Amino acid sequence: MTNVNPPALVITAGSIVVDVEDVIDLTVHLGCTKEVSSVTYTLNNTDGKYSPGGSKAILTGVTGGVGLCRKPLNPENVPIISYIVESVEHRVSEAGLTVCVVSGRCWGAKLFNRVFTKKYVNVKAEDVVKEVVEYAGLSHTRDGNELVEATDTTYDVLEFENTPVWDIVKFVAETASKDGVIGFDFRVAPDGKFEFFKRNSKTSSVTLSDIESVEYSKDAERVRNKILVYGAQDKMVPSDGDEWTENNTSGWSSNYTVQTSTFHAAADPVTKDPYLDSKSIQATTGSQTFNSLCEIPQHLHLEKWLTLFYFQFSLRDSRE
Repeated sequence: MTNVNPPALVITAGSIVVDVEDVIDLTVHLGCTKEVSSVTYTLNNTDGKYSPGGSKAILTGVTGGVGLCRKPLNPENVPIISYIVESVEHRVSEAGLTVCVVSGRCWGAKLFNRVFTKKYVNVKAEDVVKEVVEYAGLSHTRDGNELVEATDTTYDVLEFENTPVWDIVKFVAETASKDGVIGFDFRVAPDGKFEFFKRNSKTSSVTLSDIESVEYSKDAERVRNKILVYGAQDKMVPSDGDEWTENNTSGWSSNYTVQTSTFHAAADPVTKDPYLDSKSIQATTGSQTFNSLCEIPQHLHLEKWLTLFYFQFSLRDSRE
């Protein structure tokens, strides 16, 4: 009778190698084109080993990997996913165990987290993919071999403005063609390399045997940590362009002369023409020292958001 060793599990998170006997549950989702791969695993953490301050503390933001091997028949580690730790939770399970739940997405998540702006003219589809993938921080070569396959598509004009890299790659994959067939697939391989290839021309490089049951689900989540809001170009705040510039000395006091001035008044940023009242408040002194005490009117405390003070100095030549 031949003794076949069961697959040995290998999990890393940064410099940490998880003790396989601590693994309670592990779920890996392998995605392609429509979603990215993800991983979630639960560890027995009764002794606090994987908690902050523990001997094998797992931190968010580090990169890791999950692989399988059959020792001693096949000691080589077969990678399943390279991932980024995005969540680490410490809790008590329903069974009363203290556990550490770690989850993250493969390096393809980088495609969601970067936006890209550029206008292309007469550009090959594969060149667009290569540039935006590099911009997102992914490699598309393996051992010197290009992993973004050539297409027969050239775009006359292609323009993107603050567009997620994922959306750009997906657009090219849906519109580019090769040998008269439209459509490409893309994925981040288990070794973290980005691949772009003719649709349905590849299968998963991960081979699992002795499978007794299979459950399939898919999900894709975009992280929005920055929102750009564009205002109308002809919109002015304040609406009259001058409401926030003081033009009345009432309520102002100083140990120097307080008067209205045409300096530093609100002005059109293009024409430089002052708005409306064309005045501001100014306190001046003729001496070389300026130690002014100013009292601000009460209505500024109640109604204005920001008060700007300008200090202007005139230096006299010592040779005069």
